[in-house]
Amino acid sequence: MKIVFLSSFINHARHYKRVAALKYLGIETKVLAFERDAYPGKGIPGGYISLGKIEHGKFLKRLIPIIKAVQVVYSEIKDADVIYAFDYDMAFLGIIASKRLRHKPRLVYEVGDIHEILLGKNLIHRSLRNLDKFIMNKTHLLVVTSEAFVTGYFKGILGLNNFRYFVLENKLAINQLLKIETTKLEQNKKKIRIGYFGKLNCNESWEIIKQIVQSSEGKIEVYVRGESKGVESFEPDVKEINGITYEGTYISPDDLPKIYGKVDIVWGAARRERLNSLWARRCRFYESCFFQKPIIAFWDSEDGRIVEELKIGVCVDFNDIPRTINRVLSITCEDISMWHHNIENLPKKIFVYTDDHERLIKEIQQ
Repeated sequence: MKIVFLSSFINHARHYKRVAALKYLGIETKVLAFERDAYPGKGIPGGYISLGKIEHGKFLKRLIPIIKAVQVVYSEIKDADVIYAFDYDMAFLGIIASKRLRHKPRLVYEVGDIHEILLGKNLIHRSLRNLDKFIMNKTHLLVVTSEAFVTGYFKGILGLNNFRYFVLENKLAINQLLKIETTKLEQNKKKIRIGYFGKLNCNESWEIIKQIVQSSEGKIEVYVRGESKGVESFEPDVKEINGITYEGTYISPDDLPKIYGKVDIVWGAARRERLNSLWARRCRFYESCFFQKPIIAFWDSEDGRIVEELKIGVCVDFNDIPRTINRVLSITCEDISMWHHNIENLPKKIFVYTDDHERLIKEIQQ
């Protein structure tokens, strides 16, 4: 079976994981991808064919680069069995490019997020949802990173029911990284270090984190890695506030053991007013479990529900910011040790890929 992957972001860690996993299982792969001036990432195994550059976050401006890429994609998919498209814009590109082919490859459409542009009420938003319905009518298999995307969006909002889907969560591929040696937090430790990693784009999280550090009288430190998007005070804050350490961006999965090895607990909470955020499952959840670090999660999110159920961290509510701050300040070494113990006893299949990709291949072949 030959699969051609279409990616709108060559540095995306999830795209890398998928290509690497299927290539490892012996699938013949080819990657066609756009580039962006954005977050650094790991090189795709076997390289890729460039489709040009697109702007990060400028969804409507992608139409022209996508149209320009049609001929290149058409030339590269002629002998493919499957087009594996990451997100709806690449699925649309795959459909257009294969239109002239007598033997059309099966379309696999992977969704790792439901962007807010698909959830609005104006004409543009409704038109894009209709485009998504059109894509789904051409899709052989929908792959989602969260079951809630199916129930909340594809069934709940688009009103679709007769389609095949496969849930493939944002777990870690154990063969792609080394595990750090984890130890229980010392009971007499004077400071607790919180890790805040990934896309640092929640202003409310940042303001709460600052207040926690400043109110802790030196008992809580925050170690930050990633790229700030939209947090205007980020650069001056990390320079001026004692107790916050920022050491730049990182490459996943290569740098994960090092950064998780420096913290006691991980900040996984963010404002979840939009439905797409409530539905999503974050990479930070799976990484925290793998490296046996308890999680601070938002109470009304998919991750928060599981954190509470498994007792592997604490949930906070941004609708009551003083209570959130006090709850984090009240975390003790005993709490962290208890949560750490619960994570140690989790089934590995919760956060690590086992036979997930083998089952994906079978679903594609049906």
